[in-house]
Amino acid sequence: MNVLIGSHRKNLAYLRPLFLLSLLAVASCGGSDENMSLTSKADIQAAVGATAPAPTLSLTASPASIAPGDSTVLNWNATNADRCSSSEGWTNGNTFSGAYSVTPLATTTYSMVCAGAGGNTVKSVTVTVETQTGITSDSASKVGSYSVASYTSGIATSSAYRIPKIWYPTNGTAPYAAVVFIPGFEDSYTDPAYSVTISGRRFVETDFQQWATFLASHGFVVMYINPADLQDNADDRGLALSAAVNALAAENTRGGSPLAGKLLVNKIAVMGHSYGGAGALMAADAGNNSHIAAVLALSPVPSSSDPYPGDRVPTMILSAVGDPYLSNFPQFFTRIPSSTTKVLANFKSDWSSWQSMHHITLTPLGTHLTDPEVARLGLSFLEVYLYGDTRYKPFLVNSANLANFEYVNP
Repeated sequence: MNVLIGSHRKNLAYLRPLFLLSLLAVASCGGSDENMSLTSKADIQAAVGATAPAPTLSLTASPASIAPGDSTVLNWNATNADRCSSSEGWTNGNTFSGAYSVTPLATTTYSMVCAGAGGNTVKSVTVTVETQTGITSDSASKVGSYSVASYTSGIATSSAYRIPKIWYPTNGTAPYAAVVFIPGFEDSYTDPAYSVTISGRRFVETDFQQWATFLASHGFVVMYINPADLQDNADDRGLALSAAVNALAAENTRGGSPLAGKLLVNKIAVMGHSYGGAGALMAADAGNNSHIAAVLALSPVPSSSDPYPGDRVPTMILSAVGDPYLSNFPQFFTRIPSSTTKVLANFKSDWSSWQSMHHITLTPLGTHLTDPEVARLGLSFLEVYLYGDTRYKPFLVNSANLANFEYVNP
């Protein structure tokens, strides 16, 4: 039952203490009631406590970690409260639920206190402002500052893929954006690094796991899979990627997972090389997985000439002139809708250090002339479109090493 007092509705239960005090006065004067046993102050206090529950309050920040100059949203919800107040330069307007945007200049703890007939409740949340402000072209092309660990146990399996493995930063600030990678035709990510000797110099031609350690050292969670069959086509690899994305998202809630509660489950990119790169485009084109937020396709080789009209997420293609499996990447780039945010970085041929231009995107930590640029472009794209870190946007630019560069809807 509710009554209106002034301009506020109050629960009648909050008026009962006055009624009970009256009863105590009656009882102390000899009054009695066969249905009442309230004969002491303790009895009345117990009854009052039962009718006035303590306030409850939740206070969260989304996201909890931001770059300098970025904003976050404080969300709160209170029950059993008559009034709420906030501190640290933001206001809740004495409302019991809502959202408020803040832009702290440094790491800040925000607090709220709510009071009611049942007492007071205080909650706090800390918003971390990352101190890594010195982002440079050079730092974006080298191993990052985070330590990296990996695991295979407990990850959900599927008939669409095999041998899932996850790399993650151990000393970063969660929650993390993530990437799922699948290799190309007849390749396994577990294959050892393959080297070639050209003009008396030895170069690493393929080393699939370089991307995993590189991206994880910069604050991304990275999951690698192999297709169910190493000869699976691009379409099958797209299905495998989508299934693996779901498995990775499930790590956020799986008991015992090192990543429980640490993933941005709607900020996962699909990534692959060759058939795997085209598979990443297929996974986005299907449009049926809300976890997929971006595509990074390395030297993609499609199984058909079909376009990708359903690809509506930011998409990057890294490739090279002289690739023996696809001769015209600028033309291939047009298969992605013009309304989609998309980037093409097509490198010039460099036979001085490569046996095949098809592999030019596989060694971000290698010693080839183009490797630092491959690393910088791939990392910067993921930082901008998964984390929203615009400090990396100046690195998504043309260079002397590129034959073609297109950046649509930046």
